Formats: sequence, C-alpha cells, structure tokens
Amino acid sequence: MHSSPPLSVRLRYSQIAYLGAILLCVYAVSTLSDEPRALLNLGTWLGLAAMLALTAYLSTSPLTWWTRINEWAQARGLRPVLLLLAVGIGLLTCIRFLLYLRIGTDFKSTTAMLWLTAAGLLVASAWPAQPLGVRAWAALHRRELLQVLGLTATAAALRFWKLGSLPKIINGDEGLIGMWAQDTTWASGILTTPFSAMDGVGTFYLRVMNTVFGLIGPTQFSLRLLPAIAGTLAIPATYLLARRLFSPRTALIAAALLTLSHVHIHFSRTVAVSYIYTTLFVPLALYFLLSGLERRSPLRMILSVLMVGLHINTYVDGWVWLVLLFLLLASWAIIDRGLFRGNAVPLAMFAVALVVIISPMVIWGVLFPAEFSSRMAVDGTFTSGWLETEAALTGKHQALVLGELFLAALGTFTQRPFIDFYGVGVPTLDKLTGIFWTFGLALALWQTFNRRVIVLNGWFWGGVVALGVTTVPPSTYHYRLLVVLPAAMIMAAHACDTLLRRVEREREQSLPNLSAAQLGSLQKGLAVVALAFIAYSNLTTYFGVFAGACKYETIETRQAGLLGRYLHGLPRETDVFVLPQEHGFRAGPFRSVDFLSGRMELTNIDEPLGAELPAALKGAGEDGLLVVAVPGRADELELVEAWYPGGQRMALLDCGSEALWVYDWRASGATS
Repeated sequence: MHSSPPLSVRLRYSQIAYLGAILLCVYAVSTLSDEPRALLNLGTWLGLAAMLALTAYLSTSPLTWWTRINEWAQARGLRPVLLLLAVGIGLLTCIRFLLYLRIGTDFKSTTAMLWLTAAGLLVASAWPAQPLGVRAWAALHRRELLQVLGLTATAAALRFWKLGSLPKIINGDEGLIGMWAQDTTWASGILTTPFSAMDGVGTFYLRVMNTVFGLIGPTQFSLRLLPAIAGTLAIPATYLLARRLFSPRTALIAAALLTLSHVHIHFSRTVAVSYIYTTLFVPLALYFLLSGLERRSPLRMILSVLMVGLHINTYVDGWVWLVLLFLLLASWAIIDRGLFRGNAVPLAMFAVALVVIISPMVIWGVLFPAEFSSRMAVDGTFTSGWLETEAALTGKHQALVLGELFLAALGTFTQRPFIDFYGVGVPTLDKLTGIFWTFGLALALWQTFNRRVIVLNGWFWGGVVALGVTTVPPSTYHYRLLVVLPAAMIMAAHACDTLLRRVEREREQSLPNLSAAQLGSLQKGLAVVALAFIAYSNLTTYFGVFAGACKYETIETRQAGLLGRYLHGLPRETDVFVLPQEHGFRAGPFRSVDFLSGRMELTNIDEPLGAELPAALKGAGEDGLLVVAVPGRADELELVEAWYPGGQRMALLDCGSEALWVYDWRASGATS
C-alpha cells in the first residue's frame, strides 16, 4: 500500500514537471518546419508537454474525484500519476509509430525511447513503497543464494571461455545478423524501424548488438557476447521458475543440468540461432505470471508482459509465448478458479501492460503482414504447403505425416542425432538426463491438473507443437526445441527430486538402521557421482568431440570463416583475390567474410593462372595485395609470388588440415 507523499514533495514534483513541459514546448517550436517528420516531432513534444502538465496539476489537485481515485489506487499498491503518465506515453508512442510508418520508415531512436520510458513508468507505478528487504532475504537464504551464484559463475565460465575463438569460425547466418546490426544506424526500411523484425530477428535487438560493436568493435567475440550473456542468465531464470513450481532442490538440479548441457553451451556461443533468448525470457515471464497471481502482485504481472515484449523485440517466437500466457490463464480458469480471487487489480494491470508494451509490435504486424509472417511462410508445415506436398509424395494421410513430425520432435531429446547448426551427432540430452527426463515427462502429464505443473506442460508441449510439429524440415527440430530445453531439465529434476523424496519416506521401513544424516550423506555422494557423469558426457561432447574435431558447419563455410578472421587484421584498402574451384569455396555467398572483413571487396579469378599477369591483377596492389587459393589451386600462388615478390605465403589451418592458402603482399614489398 502506498501513501501520498507530503505536499512539499508533490509541489516540488509539479514545479519540475511544469518546467519540463515548458522546455518541451520551447524545443518543439524552435525546431518547427513544414517537413512531415518535423510536424510529427512537434506533435510528439507538445503531447509530452501536455502529459507532464496534466500530471503536475493532478499531483497537487484538490479535485474530489481524483482524490478518491488516488486513495483507491494507493490502497492497492499503485501510483496513479505514474500509471497515467505511462499509459499516456504508451498511447503517444503508438500514434507516433503509426503516423511515422505512413510517412516513411527512416526512424531514429525517439520512438523506441518513448516505448522504453512508458514501460519503465509502468513498472515504477506498481513498485512497492516498502523496501524490498534484499539484505534480510539474502541472509535468510545465504546457502541457497551461494549455490545459485556458483552455478551461474560456472555457466559463465563455460559460455565465455574462448568465446571469440570457439567455435573457431562464424557461419553465414552469424555474419548476416552482424551486418544487419551494423546497418541499423544508416540503412532505411525494416532495419531502422523499431518493433519490426528482419527475417524474424528483432531490429530492437539488432540495434543493441550494434551498440556493442560500437563499444568493443565488430569481432567474433562482440558478435557472440549477447547470446553468451543470455545463456548465462538463463540459469538463475530457470532456477526461479523451478523453485516456484516445485522446490529449491528441484530448482538446483534443473539449473545444474542446464548449466552443463552441451546444447545450451553451444547455442550460448553462437548468434546464428536466436532461440537461446527464449531460455531466458520465457522462464521469467512464466515465473512473474504465476507468482503475480499467487501473491496478488500487479508489479509481477507487468513484468511478465515486459519479458514477453522484450522477447518479441528479440526474436519472432516471442509471439508464441504471449499466446501461452493467455492459454495458461484460460487453463487456470478451468482447473483452479480460486487463483483469480482478489486478483482483479493485477489482471487489470496485466491488460494495461499488454496495451502499453505490445501494441507497437501489433501495429507493425498489421501494417506489414508479409514481413511479419515471413518465417512461417517459408518454414511453416501448413502455410508453406509442405504438408500437402509431403502427403502427396508419400501417399500417407496428413494426420500420419503430422504424427511422424511429432515423434521426430520428441526423438531429438534422446534418440535423433543433432545436425543443423551443430553437427555433433548426438541427441540433445545425455543418457542419464534423458532417463530422468522420460520419467519426468510422464510424471508431469500425470500431475497436469496441478496449477503449477500445467505451467511446465504448457511450456514444453506448446514449444513442441509451435516450434516442432508446425515447422519444417524435421532436421531443424533440435535447435528449434532449444526453446523448451529448460522445461525438459525441470522435468528431469522433478523426476529426480520425486525419487529422492520417495527414498526419504521409505527410509524408516526399508533401512531402519540408516539415520537421516547417513541418508543425506549417501544422497550427496550419489549426486556428486551423477553430476560428474553428466558433466563428463556433456563437456567432452562439446569441448572435445565438437570443438576438437572442427564439426561446425561445412568445409566451405569453415573456409569462409577462416578467411574472414584473416582479413579482419588487414587494411580495408587491400586488394583481395580468390582462386576458387567449381562447387567449392568462392567469394560472394559467405556473409561471414563480409562481416569480419568490414565488407572488403573480393574478386574471384576462375580461370587458371598462366605465364602472363591476368587482367584482374593488372594495376592491383597499390595498397597491398592478398591472393587466396583453395588447396586445389595452391600451386598457382607461385606465379603470384613471381609477379609480386617479397610477400608471404602461408596456409590457413583447420584442425591441422590445410583449408586455404594465402599470399600476402604489401606495397612496401614486405608483410607485417
């Protein structure tokens, strides 16, 4: 419950707000012109000024109706002035965004900042007046907190160790996403439009990535930094949800399993697959939704929507999880209506948050339906026409084809080997975790009418259907179902915890001479052995079998990545030529080269080199020359060396094998 600040404080706020409104009006008038965007900016600044003036007036207003509203809201933990300001700025954001899309799509950053401001004010409007008591909570849960911090630190070490060089190369999708991020500052169209998505990747997220590039440069490390951060933070996020659903022990087991998962480690170290962000945002959204209703907290309901809003602005699958929130609310209304008693205000704030936070993305989707649904148009089982074609080719009924897709999706966890974007040749789960997951899957289905277990089932099965069965081809299911990997780990942990509790209950009857302390020591010993086995299986799979054998992508993609790394250290003015072979690596198709080289121009020389200097090389080399040859044409570099003596010839190695040969010549006649 909030109480009104003293009159002196409210007067001070109103004075500051009035001053801000005046300054906004002055700025709006001083930048006025008859250009459409300038007129839109004028309306924006005047609208902000009007809202500041209104809230300043209401803060000290003696109006009876406002006093009643203020008292009613504060009794329910809300700050009505901030709430009004949040809704007003949210509405202004939507109007500005809609009109801007009508004018053109050459956006700057004002619209996005308005959206962030509205979201921040919405959170502040429901922030508790009393101190959160973090120190007291930390002291009470010191051991638990240290355990979670230890797991998070371990996760960070596994995800950040040699991040810039492991995997050794970046693939084409990583390079393309990096280039999109760079283009958000100067291009036009979708890439500079907030709340939109380029092939599913949110432009808001791309802009954040470009900010990282501006701080530490566009490198393999900076390209992978955000996924690594998200993968690390997914550990405490999973712990929070699992603890809410079951118990601290279940949460600790689930977080440990996710920390060591070779799949989660890998996709935390590559930007090519944006589903890693689902493992961070979805557990937080579900945690805030469930705890918000159970604790009747408007703030948590707002945070639930905010997590989904941030996710939508990161990758397109965020819309799936927004639907899941509504499905969970509908399910609880059927199986546990008591959960909604006393939750009128939190649910109302949930609705307000949807309007303020999600509306801009809805506007973009409605106005640009083709771009909005581009991923499903290509990869959708139904929308792409794949199901009808497959049924016609195989002669199977469509229902049978869908059933096979369903089994293929489930098979990724324990049976089918990984292929796309990883190629490690093993299933998602190690054998021991897979056994516990199978048991946990059945256990969760048996307990599904529990309001907490239905959250877990909704997340897992919703992901299997939305990102598995309704998408193609099946070879993509492994990395797409990364979105439910934390849910699978929670299921495995729930099974393990259930088994431990069963042993504890049966101890007195089955092992009367075994004390509780002895049983605890035995359990800890078994846990250490099991964890050591799981750690060995997962870490040797990733850091040994995968990283040590250079299994990331095809040889052509690896050649491109190695060349990009080499070009990154050269002056951009260097003339670069490639001696390719048919059906092999050549300059042009590989965006990893473009990103790492700073978009250096590369020229292919397809004809074998002869005694005479080819036309492409005539006049080249004023600022340095680099000729790159695939192994089959490496001998031709001897001719280049004769034409440009004094350079350096070397092999670019890939796990000890010669992937490419380069001849590096500088205008001074020597290489550095």
